[in-house]
Amino acid sequence: MWDTFRRKDEMLPNCFEDRAKMAFHYADAEKKGFLSKREYKIAMTAVFGCRPEKTEVKQVFQSTDKISFEEFKLCVSKKSNADDSHVDAEVLFTLLDKDYKGYLVLDDFYSASKYVNLKVSVTVWQTIFKELDRYKKGYIDFDEFLRILPTISYNEVV
Repeated sequence: MWDTFRRKDEMLPNCFEDRAKMAFHYADAEKKGFLSKREYKIAMTAVFGCRPEKTEVKQVFQSTDKISFEEFKLCVSKKSNADDSHVDAEVLFTLLDKDYKGYLVLDDFYSASKYVNLKVSVTVWQTIFKELDRYKKGYIDFDEFLRILPTISYNEVV
C-alpha cells in the first residue's frame, strides 16, 4: 500500500490519482469540465470518505466559483500529503476502502493484512470487526473508524 507513494511534493499516490479522477467525473455529472462548490464537496467525500471542512472549501473557492480537474487533483494531493508525522485517518481509511464504498467491511481489513503479509486469521478479524462495528450494521463508517486510531501510532502502520 505505502509503496504506491511517489515523491510527496510532485504527485498523488496512485490510489488517490485514480480515485480523484473517478470522483471528479462522478461529481461533474453534466460533463462541464469543472466543479462547483457543491460538486467539490461531493468529489472530496468520494475521495476521502468524509465531507471537507467549511474552511477548506472556502479557501479553495476564495477567488473563483469553479475549479478544473487539475486544480482538483492539486487539492487532493495537498490533503493526502498534509502531514506525514502522524497517521492521517482519512488517508488510511481511503487506502483500506479498496472498492471506494465510503465504508469498511470485514474483507477490507482481511485484504489489507494479506497485502502486507500480516498473518491474522479470519476468525481474529471477525472478532475485531464485531467489536468495531458497534451498531451491528455489517460495516464501519469513518466515525467508527476514528474511534480506533488514537491507539495506533505511526510506526505501527508503516
